Amino acid sequence: VYDTPGLKKITLVVNGDMDHQATKMIEVFPKITICWYPLPVRDVILGEETEMKKLPKAPFITEKGFALKLMQLAKDEITEREFLKYFCGDITKPILVNGKEISFQEFCDDLKGKKMRIQELQLFKDQRGCVKTISVKYKKR
Repeated sequence: VYDTPGLKKITLVVNGDMDHQATKMIEVFPKITICWYPLPVRDVILGEETEMKKLPKAPFITEKGFALKLMQLAKDEITEREFLKYFCGDITKPILVNGKEISFQEFCDDLKGKKMRIQELQLFKDQRGCVKTISVKYKKR
């Protein structure tokens, strides 16, 4: 249980054996109060379909493909605008870079023209495929 919302790093250790562990990033959501009012099923289904049709969907990209695009950005082959479609238009979202939270835009600015090697990258997407945040570990050369 976490007191504050945000991106958290968790490690699972199997039977206390440090050789058998896994580390993942999870998103902790703020506590909310839910008020439930029954609606006719037809209204709920039609409302959700209409709402989903209005929202843009992001093109599919794998973590490896995203990492390759970051490498292209570092080599000045593309600009950060190339990532707008994956973030559904908002590249100012906070991300986790080497354990530190910064905006994706700041990360892009820091990468430009630098030699780097990505060690680990995880994408966190919503139901439309839009990147909500990423966790990346990298080294500058």
